Amino acid sequence: MARPIESYRIYFHTTPNYKWDAFVDLYSGSKWIGRLKFMKEGQPIPENKEMGSAYVLHYPVKHFDSIVTILREEKPVYINLNTANGIGTIATSAEPVGEEEAM
Repeated sequence: MARPIESYRIYFHTTPNYKWDAFVDLYSGSKWIGRLKFMKEGQPIPENKEMGSAYVLHYPVKHFDSIVTILREEKPVYINLNTANGIGTIATSAEPVGEEEAM
């Protein structure tokens, strides 16, 4: 089930102890609905999973800027996880071609 993302918080860590460089926590109101983990270069990408009622999606760190741009500039944005096949998505709703975002 797709869940609307209303806000997010970004975390960058500087430690060799983790296999990931950054993660982004996603919220709907005050409820935590998901986490996007960005794995360090050369690290395998783990399977996406449910953690309680939230989704945890994994991406290579090279996708960090693109995904944060979507969170920053698009509305509405949704997180989804197909638990049958493990495919997770960050997606927008249908938008008209050539639409410019309001400033």
